[in-house]
Amino acid sequence: MKNNLSFAFGLVSLFSLQTAFFTYFENSVLRREIRLLERSRDLANDQINELFYTVDTLRSEKDSTATRQFVAGVIEAIQNKEYLTSVWHDGYDRGTSVISYTSQKEEKGK
Repeated sequence: MKNNLSFAFGLVSLFSLQTAFFTYFENSVLRREIRLLERSRDLANDQINELFYTVDTLRSEKDSTATRQFVAGVIEAIQNKEYLTSVWHDGYDRGTSVISYTSQKEEKGK
């Protein structure tokens, strides 16, 4: 009977020891997986931040290029008196034609 009891106790002890080692091993594997997932998330966040920075930089460069081109066009138009005069007269002529057109429509509508 003593032999059977000690054998059963030894078997239970081995089973408990095996379960403890298995649990410890599984926990260490899970910890490593969590660390790897956190690292990959950090890398992905860094890449996304770099991508946003690049997009913002390109957008601001594009906006500044458009602004420079606009300012250069305005300065060139102001410095060229003949062009400025022709543009002014074209705008004036368009404005008067719109006014006369709307006047005609209002007179026909009455």
